[in-house]
Amino acid sequence: MDRSTADPRVQAALAKWSACMAGKGYHVDSPLNADTLVPDLNSPEPSTAEIQVAVADVTCKQSTDLINTWFAVETSLQKTLIASNQLALQQEETELNNAVKRASVLTG
Repeated sequence: MDRSTADPRVQAALAKWSACMAGKGYHVDSPLNADTLVPDLNSPEPSTAEIQVAVADVTCKQSTDLINTWFAVETSLQKTLIASNQLALQQEETELNNAVKRASVLTG
């Protein structure tokens, strides 16, 4: 996730999200830090403040297309990593399948 967070497209979407949240009275740089906006997250029922922050968060994520942008960037990065590590992944899969076969023989 660190790589996707550093991507300029995600950075731009995060900046828009943060500005949207600020426009609603909440000053936070990332949805990953939005929990700092609610004083007590340990109560069994959500507080009014917690609900208000959550509604603002979702509204801002939708209006800035943050989720779709971040998902697209993260997916692209992961596909690149999978492609560049295909051989090692195939070897791991083969080893795992062999271990499962051996275990099934042992357990009868």
